[in-house]
Amino acid sequence: MQKNKQRVVFIWLVLAVVLLFSLGCEGIDLNDIGIEKVEIGEVQEEHRVVELDDNDDIKVKVRLGAGDLLIEGGATELLEADFLYNIEGWQPKIEYMARHLVVRQPSHKKVAFSSDVRYEWNLRFNDNVPLDVSIEFGAGDAEIDLRHLAITDLDVRIGAGEVVVDAQGNCTLERLELDLGAGDAKLDLRGAWSEDVDVNIQGGIGRTTVVLPQDIGVRVDVTKGIGTVHADGFRIEDGAYVNELYAEADVVIYLTIQAGVGEINLELD
Repeated sequence: MQKNKQRVVFIWLVLAVVLLFSLGCEGIDLNDIGIEKVEIGEVQEEHRVVELDDNDDIKVKVRLGAGDLLIEGGATELLEADFLYNIEGWQPKIEYMARHLVVRQPSHKKVAFSSDVRYEWNLRFNDNVPLDVSIEFGAGDAEIDLRHLAITDLDVRIGAGEVVVDAQGNCTLERLELDLGAGDAKLDLRGAWSEDVDVNIQGGIGRTTVVLPQDIGVRVDVTKGIGTVHADGFRIEDGAYVNELYAEADVVIYLTIQAGVGEINLELD
């Protein structure tokens, strides 16, 4: 947690410095350009619920600037959320209408220069409602547990930080997109998949680890800039990494990785 706080503070500082230089200003007060420092207050905890209705195929949008995010199943209602924060005005917003659910951080001009800032979201969704989920996350740590959720489509975009996606045993996922600007990502795709799955990962700078099942077909196409690929148990076929069952498998995970600078680890289990 402390490591994450330091990283988030550093990112805010870099953004502020870049902004100042882009304006050609030296020694300017941040308030003069509409940027305010946050004021640390008392820790507030909130529990929010979106009741279950007759709708299905819900489109979910999660928008978080910086902090810690946990998404998992287990909710009795459509959404059961716990929020923890200590910045006045950063109370998360929840909007639900016509099968569209949005959970977002309110707009603000305040910059978190302090490591004492706390902003933590725990979002629990109903296991049985089909979900199409889009996540945009500026900086921090994200843990996304899909094991018990009926997610069909997942799109995750994170500016900087660490993200863990656990899709073990998920039988509904059809497409997954992961876009990571800088940081580390781990994706667990083990399980008894019954249909083909398309997975796309774009990584800027950092380490990407993908754990894949060895009892179905796997094909991995990698486009990398500067870095290394570790792929024990795979062979190269037509420029792609494939496992032993790929040629004869009825079900295949198709994984595409576009990496900038860093390390790619492909693991069979």
